[in-house]
Parts: sequence; C-alpha cells; structure tokens
Amino acid sequence: MQWRRAKAAICLRTPVAALGRLDDMQEKLTKFKKAGVVESDTVVEYTQRINTMRDALGEINPGMNKAGLSTKQMGIAGDQIR
Repeated sequence: MQWRRAKAAICLRTPVAALGRLDDMQEKLTKFKKAGVVESDTVVEYTQRINTMRDALGEINPGMNKAGLSTKQMGIAGDQIR
C-alpha cells in the first residue's frame, strides 16, 4: 500500500512542479507587460508557448486534465497522498 502511495505522489509531483514553473513564467510575463518591458506581440507569442507546454504536460498526466484540478490543487492532493 505504501509503495502505491509513493508512486502516486512521485507521478503527481513532477508534472505539478512543471506546471507551477509555467504558472510562474506566466506571472512574470504579465508583470513585464504591465511594466512596459515587453510588447503585446511578445506576450501573445510566449503565452501561446506556455499554453502549448501546459497541454503537453496534460498529455503526460491525463488524470490532471480529467480531474479538472488546478496546479495548486494537484500539489495539495500529492502532499496528502504521502
């Protein structure tokens, strides 16, 4: 039983961490736009890239998308499994 829990926690932790980093990138991009550091075209381009990476992570762990949970919620679920 503990082995299953550990495996589930590991399977959740990696994509959740990656999604968290993508969320951080999106936040920074938004801040840079508000500060006038980057142009709108650049924001659109990088937002599309970030969303593409999110979609790819969803394909790796389809349970995340099926569950409809946010990155933060998945992280909490992973912590509770441990």
